[in-house]
Amino acid sequence: MISNLIEKIRSRGYWEIIIRPTKFSKAAINDITRLFPLIEKTAVQIRGWDFPHVDIHNQPVYGGDWVQQEIEWEHHLASWRFYQSGLFIQTSGFWVDWRDQSNFWPADSGWQPQTRLGVADSLFVFREVFEFAARLSLSEAGGDSIFISLKACNINGRKLYIDEDPTFELFQQYPASISEYPYTKEIAKSDLVATLEEQGILGAAELFKRFGWNPNLTTLNGLMNHILRR
Repeated sequence: MISNLIEKIRSRGYWEIIIRPTKFSKAAINDITRLFPLIEKTAVQIRGWDFPHVDIHNQPVYGGDWVQQEIEWEHHLASWRFYQSGLFIQTSGFWVDWRDQSNFWPADSGWQPQTRLGVADSLFVFREVFEFAARLSLSEAGGDSIFISLKACNINGRKLYIDEDPTFELFQQYPASISEYPYTKEIAKSDLVATLEEQGILGAAELFKRFGWNPNLTTLNGLMNHILRR
């Protein structure tokens, strides 16, 4: 059943994220009470907001073989669910699309939802997903190989822009003409752990190509490292 929050998230731009071991085992994690602590342990925090976001002040919701949390705070909207099989699913809104309900990052003059997609934000999403997947792969939720899917949805007509760092800029407009783009990867656990930073940049670069921008991977790596140093 789709929650009201997921319906709200899907009304604008959003990410659909799936991480799972390629070999299915219904009870890879045999105790359901292990699920939430495992997410707490493996969550990634690179830019001040964890992925997936773990709200320690609110109890998660438990189903027959899964645990779930939903968050709506400022411009952060997300719903994640984690199964005993090791399957992780998250639906989360593009941050830039929800500035109209944010006091921390309020909408400025001329802001409109569903018009832009941030280059740095996308880079960080891919990096967070691959690092989180690597951490999961080393736990009881992992396997010899891991399937990862990041789908950018409701992107038709959006234009890329450089967020986070004013020293980088795009010299022309790059609009998308497709409604969504799914990036998928099946990768051995050892390769994922060894190359997670590279994998994140490669995935983001493939998304940017769907906007007509073919960036140098060194440039993308430099942009991310410059932001991290700040």
